[in-house]
Amino acid sequence: MQISDKQRFSSSFSDFITRYTAVNSTNQKTATAEYYAATPDDGLTMNLGVNPLLQFGLRDTGEKIIRNILNDISKVRYVPFDSETIGNPALDIGDVISFSGGQADETQIAAITGMTVKINGKTSLKCVGKNPRLSQAKSKNDKNIAGLLNAVEVGKITVHSYMNSSPFTVGENDTEVVSMEFASQDDTDAEFHGSILVDITADSIQKSATAKIDNKDVVMSWNEDGRVTLKVTYVINDNVMNTYYPIETWHSGKHILNLYYPISKLEANAYNTFNVRLSVTGGSAFIDRMQALCTITGQGLSAGNAWDGRLSFEEKFTLVPSLGVVDVRKTNEIIVPYTEVPKPIRLTDTFIPAGFGKLTTLRFIAEPQMNPIIVTEIIEPADRAEMTFNRQYVKSETAFEIQTNYSFASFEVPIDEGRMSRLDINTEQFARIDSLEVRRNGSL
Repeated sequence: MQISDKQRFSSSFSDFITRYTAVNSTNQKTATAEYYAATPDDGLTMNLGVNPLLQFGLRDTGEKIIRNILNDISKVRYVPFDSETIGNPALDIGDVISFSGGQADETQIAAITGMTVKINGKTSLKCVGKNPRLSQAKSKNDKNIAGLLNAVEVGKITVHSYMNSSPFTVGENDTEVVSMEFASQDDTDAEFHGSILVDITADSIQKSATAKIDNKDVVMSWNEDGRVTLKVTYVINDNVMNTYYPIETWHSGKHILNLYYPISKLEANAYNTFNVRLSVTGGSAFIDRMQALCTITGQGLSAGNAWDGRLSFEEKFTLVPSLGVVDVRKTNEIIVPYTEVPKPIRLTDTFIPAGFGKLTTLRFIAEPQMNPIIVTEIIEPADRAEMTFNRQYVKSETAFEIQTNYSFASFEVPIDEGRMSRLDINTEQFARIDSLEVRRNGSL
């Protein structure tokens, strides 16, 4: 809509055009500002802050989204103004208008960001905006600092927790049972604590002894429960800590493995990994699902629970049996990463055959196991309008809870003489019934 000078009582137009040439977004996991700018970068910077939709998935996807936002807002150019006009009930906040006549530039547009309407009186319109020339006084470094997380406190202690989502069977080879990822915002130190419930199965040991019975030597033999030696290996940022290996020696049964390791000299704005590997001799160890509880605590840490798109793969092979005097040549593995669309149900792994002349190799079998990922999701009562659930069994007034009290009404059925009411209750849908009350006209 165009407003001419005949339709306004007063007006004030800025001598600059508000425009954006950069976008600033904060990565919550690393607590760093990500700055994307057009060329030349001589306009305003839109600060997206900690946008929750940009904290998930790969960073390449997040960068693509932010650059698309930058491309869109770079096209926006408007002149801020204040004006008193004749009242028009068709105008609303967000409407795009232009002015003509007087000192107005008919080629420029603006959007209404504020409106004051007086009944039977004038209407005050305004459009707010900043001067891009003032933003040039700030360097890109200043803009990045302005986008950092203000809520991050250096003295605040962060706790990053871990619970295994799949069971583990530990043998003589190293088995990774704990894998934790976290970011350090400052040069700091941290501590690792772990409590793992381990079910030990020790190899039996056969023993024998000679006893004299009636002056005769009798050889007696029996089996005893052996002892398992469990070794712990810590790996920080893919570096094996070879100076300290906790070792436990146990008989068969369930045991608690308590672990502690100080993580020192963490660098600022760095992504870190901490892994725990176990190996046993003299038997085997089993760790059930959700039986490894671990935490990493420290100041200046950032531990996001959302998956950031990083995948880790590990593949183990058993040793090739000895071929006598024949030497096995060195084998090189070449890894080529590429993007593949996930296909459900089936897993495929291709190997290049190893040549040994006329000798044959033993067959080997791979047994992949898929386990669910433990995800903690908080559901608020305000989400009930967006969810599908049976309200007969779920309450959603103050929180999502299972209904525990149910009411069933009787109904009248025909009878030869008098009146009779019948009450049917289906009890198969309940795990148990704690109590049953029968009321008549509201009284017990």
